[in-house]
Amino acid sequence: MDDSETSVTDLSVSPESAAVAVGGGGVGGVQICPAIMLGSSQALPGAAKHIYSRLAANAAEVDEGMPSLIVSLVSNGNQLSEKYLSRFQSAISVLISGGGLWLISSGEHHDPLARSASSALRAVLPQIERDVEVLHVIVNSMAVRAREEGRLMVDASLNTLLILSRNIEASEESTFRANAVVRLAHPPPALLIGVPSENITSGTTPSGNAPPILLSPSNDRRPLPAVVFAGASLAALQELLVYVENGFPIIVLEDSCELCVVLHSAYLLYRSPQFDHSKFVAWLEEQLDAVSIENVAEASKIIVGIFATAFGDTQLIEFLDSDEMPSLAARIIELCFQCHSGSTEARELLQLSAHINEPSILNEVDLDDLLDDELMTAILCETVAVADRVAFLAAILERRPQITVNSEMLLKMARNSDQHFFTTVVLCQCMGYSSFPDELDDKFINDLNKLLRRLSFGVEELIPPTALSCDFMQNRDPADAIRVLAIWCLLLHRPAIVRCLCAFSDQPVAFALVLSRLAKSLARESHDWFFYEESLLKLSDSLSNSAVSLVDKVHQTSPNKAYQLLCQPLEGFQGATLSQLAFQFNIRGLIAHESCQRWVHRLLYGQLQTCSSSILPRWMKTLIAAVLVLPIRWWMCVRSNLAVHSAPDKKSPTAALLDMGRQPKRVRAVSTYSVISGRSDVLSAVAGGHSIPQLALTESATPQSMVFPLNIEDVDGEDAVFTKKPRISRRTPPSLCLFYSTPIVKYWLSLLFRLLHIGLLAYSILLPGCGNLTLDAVVWMWTFIAWIEAVWVLNMRNHTTPLSLMPWRLLSTVYPIRVLSAFFLLYWCYATIFFYIPLSELFGPIVVRVKLMILRDFTNFLILVALVMSSSAAAIHAVLYPDRDISLSVARSSLSWVWLSLFTTDVSSLRESDVCKKSFVGSATSYCHLVGEYGNTSCPSQSAAGYLVVLEYFVLLKLILWPVLFAFFAKTAKSVDDEADKIWKFQMYSLVTEFSNADGNKELAV
Repeated sequence: MDDSETSVTDLSVSPESAAVAVGGGGVGGVQICPAIMLGSSQALPGAAKHIYSRLAANAAEVDEGMPSLIVSLVSNGNQLSEKYLSRFQSAISVLISGGGLWLISSGEHHDPLARSASSALRAVLPQIERDVEVLHVIVNSMAVRAREEGRLMVDASLNTLLILSRNIEASEESTFRANAVVRLAHPPPALLIGVPSENITSGTTPSGNAPPILLSPSNDRRPLPAVVFAGASLAALQELLVYVENGFPIIVLEDSCELCVVLHSAYLLYRSPQFDHSKFVAWLEEQLDAVSIENVAEASKIIVGIFATAFGDTQLIEFLDSDEMPSLAARIIELCFQCHSGSTEARELLQLSAHINEPSILNEVDLDDLLDDELMTAILCETVAVADRVAFLAAILERRPQITVNSEMLLKMARNSDQHFFTTVVLCQCMGYSSFPDELDDKFINDLNKLLRRLSFGVEELIPPTALSCDFMQNRDPADAIRVLAIWCLLLHRPAIVRCLCAFSDQPVAFALVLSRLAKSLARESHDWFFYEESLLKLSDSLSNSAVSLVDKVHQTSPNKAYQLLCQPLEGFQGATLSQLAFQFNIRGLIAHESCQRWVHRLLYGQLQTCSSSILPRWMKTLIAAVLVLPIRWWMCVRSNLAVHSAPDKKSPTAALLDMGRQPKRVRAVSTYSVISGRSDVLSAVAGGHSIPQLALTESATPQSMVFPLNIEDVDGEDAVFTKKPRISRRTPPSLCLFYSTPIVKYWLSLLFRLLHIGLLAYSILLPGCGNLTLDAVVWMWTFIAWIEAVWVLNMRNHTTPLSLMPWRLLSTVYPIRVLSAFFLLYWCYATIFFYIPLSELFGPIVVRVKLMILRDFTNFLILVALVMSSSAAAIHAVLYPDRDISLSVARSSLSWVWLSLFTTDVSSLRESDVCKKSFVGSATSYCHLVGEYGNTSCPSQSAAGYLVVLEYFVLLKLILWPVLFAFFAKTAKSVDDEADKIWKFQMYSLVTEFSNADGNKELAV
């Protein structure tokens, strides 16, 4: 080879494999790794083009595989402790788990940061279920190959690429590595990128079969570079200088080595007001000499150059100690944001922050200028893909951004998440779709709303068609976007994101109830997948509990506001109130809340009040007045809601001051020393013998806090003393329509006629012979009228609650048609107990506890006993009656005996009767004939085995199973106190609403 050939720079780029020797950590040996061989350091542009061309050739969409962050790890000449490396590995693992990361290092085993990066890759990547774009790029010389000098390298088995160069000295390796990072951080323009399929040399062009990717310059995207420095050599300083000259943000681990400590101390001196350059250089050379840096003068010159560039208008270097190591990822992002002021870089940093769930950068950016539909879609896709990225989404939503939802956004979210639940349970099982939809058209949205209406028990258009419309001329409700996203995330089975989005909805309590109902219904649909069912049930309980806790907090601060919150009609829910939604969705915790119970009592008693009496209880006066009508005038009165009458006239002094368009009235507050108050006292004394409708003189279930007293009296003129309308009036008896339409009156009348119906029915079936046909006709006509009324009430309930949740109510409408009067009497009595008892504070919880014990304990007990009884019946029959033929009557007799033994102890079958004594024949002459030694096969055998099998059955039944049942009852009675209270209050709510829906003249009709 002549001199002319050697003077030509080798620009070849050859992708091939390289063998490296791996040392330490139990992973020693030789590994074959993908590598890019460069003819010289001048071939770096070709290597960068080759790398990005290969990425573009296999990308399904623009910029797929492009790293968001390139971090160069510099620790030449340093030795770090295992504890320090463990902290660094934990910090760098956060970036690795986020994806979109390239780590650049020397890859040598004695390089501590390179070794820690390799360990982090081995620890994190196998644990990640999704595909993450993470790459460890080892930049070095050809000397690292196993057949060369044989340097020991870090483990390169996972996501590792080697960039090796020929014709460079060992002293040039650090500079070559820095230049490689600079080149990778500035990819070639995206106007025309070819994909090479063979070795690229300086004189050839790519000849791959893949077509070029043509992109607009506006689509150019560049990864953001950063450097983590812990070097302890002159070569590390030279590499650091290259990064500073190119404007890379740098994190210096200040306590990693003596050189980093010197750099931190020099930084403090450099920023001090008494800085003197000559003294600084002298001090720096002295410190560098103390830490044994080779060529102190050159190192000092490099540090001065680094400081002159890095600490200008934009500070490129920050220092981080070991205690702050967990915040390394956040510090890198914040420093990158300080060093890059463009909107493109800010958008990339926002996506990177979403990757690692780090919301600290949001304090530095203006979301109004950056957060468009594309970026919001990317952030939502990142948060949906990983469950632990909720903190960043919550920080975004706290800024109240303008979010626009479209079908493309929802489809991207679905594709970036685990699609098994959505495709298997939602699409296939619930909607009948066989494949994932390509677009969310009107038909799909209509089918989805039908499913949501069924799962939510009747809530219409949970996903409004206008929310996904591409027509920007339509009026969109901003709150719809949050609701649609929350419901969509629920269908994708992302519980954490559902809770987050629900917290930022415009109606958090109502929407939490809706989502809770949807989650519980989806749990029922996914019963075959227990892990989905358990997760959805936990989500449902969490949402309902959060709604109850929010109402409770409002109630503690302002009870009246909490009451109004439960009573106000809600937009988007067909005017239903929170109380009605809680009842519709079977949220017993909210129904049992004090504010809701106030609403229930208010609905139960309406405007009706009962005058106080020490002789008759209130319920008896209500019942007597309802039956006799005339006592209504004496015992009943109408409660006047003073708050309603006074609200339009009441005006605060400030509001009166601002009302400049009217002549103000002179008002005066009521005082205990005023003439009006004195007159009120006199009237109260005079009216002592009359019933006055005040809270102190009446009994009402309406809470006292719901009656707002009048505080201001209008004065028409200066000389006026009294107002025209009297402040205290005599009680006003209610009208018949108002009285009989009150639910409490309907309740007592219904109970009275129900008891009369039961008594008349019992009398009719006890009559001898054929009975009284006229009486039977009256009873069954009465029953038919009651059945029609029950069907009407059930139809009203069915508008909000599906029949599947009201099995006993459905039975109440079907069972009376049966002609078996005796069984109907039993049912009618038990139904009366369960239907009317919830209004009683004493018996209501008791009946609920009994019902829970029957459903949970006694039912399971009967299943267990059925197995014991059936096996014991067969064993006892085989031992006591060995010669008796098997027939249906014999089986029925045996099962009847073992069943009645639950309540009696009948051992008569063990005794030998006189008839059996006469039929005794002794030992049989035939082997298979008369085994029981009796000619009559109905006679029990008197063997010891018969006594043992009967004794075993009674011991098991009487001494074991019955005590177990009592133990179950005792345990259930202790554990269901809180649940029984909620169920009882829920049933009372149901009772009150049913009587409020029932016809006002029902009792008179029946």
